[in-house]
Amino acid sequence: MAGSEVGFVVDDEYKVWIENIKDRIKHSQIKASVKVNYELLDLYWDIGRDIVVKQKNAKWGESFLATMSKDLRKTFPNMSGFSYLGRQVHLHVGESDFYMDLLFYHVCLHCYVVVELKTENSNQSLRVN
Repeated sequence: MAGSEVGFVVDDEYKVWIENIKDRIKHSQIKASVKVNYELLDLYWDIGRDIVVKQKNAKWGESFLATMSKDLRKTFPNMSGFSYLGRQVHLHVGESDFYMDLLFYHVCLHCYVVVELKTENSNQSLRVN
C-alpha cells in the first residue's frame, strides 16, 4: 500500500493547521479533565457532608471512617487517586494552630482535601496549595 500512496508535501500552511488541531485537542482534554475534577470534588463535598451527619446522628463508634474506607476500597478496587490521611491533623501556620478534622490527598489533582466537621463557622480564609 505504501507504494500506491500519493505523495504529500508538508508546507507551512499544513504545519500551522496541524499545530492548531493539536492545540485544540490539548485544550479540550484540559477542559474535560477540569469538568471531571469539578464533579469529583462535588461528590467528595457531598460525601463529607454525609459523614458529618452520620457522625453526629449515628452511634457507629470510632472505627466508622476506617470501616467506610475499607468497604469503599473493596467495592471499588480499581478506584485510585483519593487517599485518607488522617483525623485531627495538626497544621501550624505563622502563629496559628489548626486541626483539620479529616485530611485526604487526591493524587490525580495533586491537592489536599480538608473536611471540617464543625457546626460553627470555620475560618475559610486559609488555603493551602
